[in-house]
Amino acid sequence: MAQLTMIPDNLRLGGGSINSAVIRASDALDVKTAKDPVAATPADGTLLFYVPLKKPVVLDPSTRLELSVKDIHGSESVARQLMGDWLQR
Repeated sequence: MAQLTMIPDNLRLGGGSINSAVIRASDALDVKTAKDPVAATPADGTLLFYVPLKKPVVLDPSTRLELSVKDIHGSESVARQLMGDWLQR
C-alpha cells in the first residue's frame, strides 16, 4: 500500500537531464478538490505517493507498479509502469 503525502512547495526529483522533474504544491490534486466540489469538468493535478520498497525489488526490471483510481462516476483508470522501462533510461 502507498501512502498519500502532502507535496512540499517545490519537490525536485532527480538531478540530471534524464528522469528529473519538479513537482509543486500548487499542482496538488487533493488540495485543488478539497475546497471546490468536483463537477462535470475533470479535475487535473498531481498526487504524491510514497511506497516502501526494498532495493532488489526496485532493481528488478520485471517489477510492475500499478495505480488504480475511480472517479465520482465510477469510471476506473489504471496506470502501469514496469521498473525495467525506467531502468533503461
